[in-house]
Amino acid sequence: ALTETGLAIASEGWQFSVVELADQVGFESPRSCDCVSSADLAVYDNYAYFFGYGETDDGKTRGLFSILLDDLLSVEKITDDIFLDLVVSGDFLYTLNSKGLRIFSLDDPASPKLISVYQYDQGHALTVVDGFAYVRSYHARASIGSIERLTIIDARDAADPMVKGWVDVATENRFRTPVPAGKVAVRDGFAYMPAGEAGIAVIDVRDPENPRQIGGNSAVSVYVVALMEDHLLAGGGDTLTVFELVHPESPKSLSLEIVGRERLDGNGNVGQLKVSGEAGTEVVIQKSTTLQDWSDWRSLTLQTEVVEIPLSKSDRFEQGYFRAMLR
Repeated sequence: ALTETGLAIASEGWQFSVVELADQVGFESPRSCDCVSSADLAVYDNYAYFFGYGETDDGKTRGLFSILLDDLLSVEKITDDIFLDLVVSGDFLYTLNSKGLRIFSLDDPASPKLISVYQYDQGHALTVVDGFAYVRSYHARASIGSIERLTIIDARDAADPMVKGWVDVATENRFRTPVPAGKVAVRDGFAYMPAGEAGIAVIDVRDPENPRQIGGNSAVSVYVVALMEDHLLAGGGDTLTVFELVHPESPKSLSLEIVGRERLDGNGNVGQLKVSGEAGTEVVIQKSTTLQDWSDWRSLTLQTEVVEIPLSKSDRFEQGYFRAMLR
């Protein structure tokens, strides 16, 4: 974890370390203690909060703890519960486990106070943005992977959180088990959900009561995402992919599919490429053989909501892919 005061905090085994970042190149020697074994951590003011094992006056115990960063000696247990994820947002600590979402007030950072509990099953990843909690949970098994549910909880009144809506997203895993993918990233009313080998799911969350999946990208496997300026960083396996984010003021629907018979017609064509969208939309259609390098194939303006472009034999049967993009 990184703090606003230039500290980097890490935990491995029983070694809990704090590094002061002196500049962009070098850093001071770390301060450390052998009193913490942390599965995850979050930072507020001069305190770090973690779940795992901590060494207090009562010995090594399991639970949710706080530790004072000044001396790395003041370790206090907050609760015996173990959590799957925790997030600090505003003046609150949000935690998630099999019993649901729990919110702690950080009015006294040394002693967080539990102020609300929302019962929720199977939650395993948590994101909090502008008072809304986005909970990712395993919902049902599919033929490959699983169906994951993204639930939006309105926690702007931290003492009385309420579910606003949810959406189910298909994920994919070669082992046919729930995808061990990470938490969603949220910005400007859109949530980006890692979906394992199914790539990324893009969800419109501008209306929290009616979230809906509006797109995605399945070209690469994605298990963790992060936002950086106007880009989405997506990690999967040993690959890091950078996506450019484009949010038009008035989003337009656009779809592409191959239709028609797989036999030559009188003009030497084999079926059509069907482009559907709002009349007047300017579209560029691109081709690729790798799903990474794309070249322009056709540009057009939709005169009607559906336009069919004849495909030659080579266009239809040569190995490759088509995609349609707004121009």
